[in-house]
Amino acid sequence: MPYKSMIETDAEVLAEREAEYIQLKHALHLAQADRQHYIEEMQSAMGKMKKTIEKLEAERNELLEQISVVDSKINQAKDQRTCEDLANLADNKDWLQQQIAQEKAKHVELDVKTRELEKNLWSLIHTAGTTQGAQEAMSKLRKKQACLEGRVVHALKTYNDALGKNMRLRSEIDTLRMERGRFDLIYRKIDLTLTKMRNEISRLTSFTTQAYDQREEAAQRIQALTDKAEKDNQQHNIEMKELVRLIDHERKLKQFMKIKAAEREEDPQLTAWRAKKEAEAEEKREQVEQTIRRYEESFDRMLVLAKTSTTDKLVDSFLFNEDRNFALFNYVSEINGEIEKLLNENEEATPFKNGVCYAAIHIQMPIKKQIDDYRNSMNNTITEKRQELENLESTNKKIEEATERIRAKLEKTKQLLQETAVMTGDLAERLNCDTYMTSDLNFPWSVLERRLAASKDPTLETVLDYLALIEERIDDLLLVRQYIATIDADAPYIAKPILMGGNLLPLSSSLPTIIPPNLNADFDESTGEGELKVPLSREELHKRVISQMKSKHTETTGKETDVDE
Repeated sequence: MPYKSMIETDAEVLAEREAEYIQLKHALHLAQADRQHYIEEMQSAMGKMKKTIEKLEAERNELLEQISVVDSKINQAKDQRTCEDLANLADNKDWLQQQIAQEKAKHVELDVKTRELEKNLWSLIHTAGTTQGAQEAMSKLRKKQACLEGRVVHALKTYNDALGKNMRLRSEIDTLRMERGRFDLIYRKIDLTLTKMRNEISRLTSFTTQAYDQREEAAQRIQALTDKAEKDNQQHNIEMKELVRLIDHERKLKQFMKIKAAEREEDPQLTAWRAKKEAEAEEKREQVEQTIRRYEESFDRMLVLAKTSTTDKLVDSFLFNEDRNFALFNYVSEINGEIEKLLNENEEATPFKNGVCYAAIHIQMPIKKQIDDYRNSMNNTITEKRQELENLESTNKKIEEATERIRAKLEKTKQLLQETAVMTGDLAERLNCDTYMTSDLNFPWSVLERRLAASKDPTLETVLDYLALIEERIDDLLLVRQYIATIDADAPYIAKPILMGGNLLPLSSSLPTIIPPNLNADFDESTGEGELKVPLSREELHKRVISQMKSKHTETTGKETDVDE
């Protein structure tokens, strides 16, 4: 039942791991799809922005050309000449008006003098009669009057010409004033449009730069998450393979040891050594379970701190908080840029009138207060998020340290198992367990080479084969020992029934006790030590068995001759 429950537990763990792998693979696929969709959207947005920027640049160049034409030196010189002509015409107008007024005054004086002369003339004619002198005087006066009238006509003609020219100049001045006003209006509109376009270009440039940075950062984060997922998946697969291999090895080893324990009672030293190893394994298992419990407690604390129920939600919340913090950071940066822009505009607007400046200050005070409050709240939020991130990083660091400790213990365990495998191979080599060759010359391989079909170097996977060979070698030695014991009449009774199933039926109610063979007891005649220091080869054992049998045979023949005598 424990073995079956272990298999079911392993199957459940494998199923959970497979489900987690499928879920991570699906999440990776969704992340890649989102990334592709985001890249396509950003590319389309970048194309639209580029078209808009090109259109705005063309309009800006056209407006700059119009402004350059308006601000050219030829037009400025023409305007200067027109202004000078207008000033000269205005001066000539004033001079002509003065001359006209003087001529009118002279004309009035001449009319007065003419009327006086006519009165005098009529008085003279009345007094003098029709004399020749009066007629001559009258003709002179008439000539003088005609001359003066001609002068008056000429002056009136000049005056009328000046008035007509003045009217034409006035109409030209009014036309130029209207054109100047229209030009000023167009210039202000063009300047305002140019300012708006510059602001729009700067805003689009900053937005494009920000979008590009966000795209690069998102691509880097997606690549990092993909690499991390691949590494975690590879590490998980390696750990699962290692755990499955260790579990299979432990299961085979336990099964093998159970079979051996069922066949015969183990050596006390081996039992003690095995109990010690089991205690060490149990202690290591408890340490691993304790570490796992600590990990689970750490994960539970992380879930409690994050107020989530699963690790997936914890990771999603962490990524969501990271994105939100990044968005808030960008928003704060934009707000700071707008604040600096408004402050610069306020500083530029301060040279105006005092009333306007005070009004702007009174208007900006609530805005500054709101900005300060929002900035303080954002700083507090960022501080809290940083504190939570530091707590998560410290917890993650502790988990990584515990993982490193477990990995170090696992490496030590692997090293210990590898040393055990090397010692097992050394023992098999010293016992000469791999010297049996096949009779077929086409396959001159040893037993171990035929079993493994590979190198004879001991590994964790081949240690059971080495143990099987050692067991066969020990069984052979025990058979040799029991054969010698059957030949020797002085051997104890408990050693004889081992051959050919003699130990299947117990001699008494108590369980039989197996005495481990002492190789030096029979084979080593020169030394009296109880244990072999160096294991013997097959040839040496064969020689010792032959010599021992000969010595026993000589002893028995000597005893028979003594009895006959």
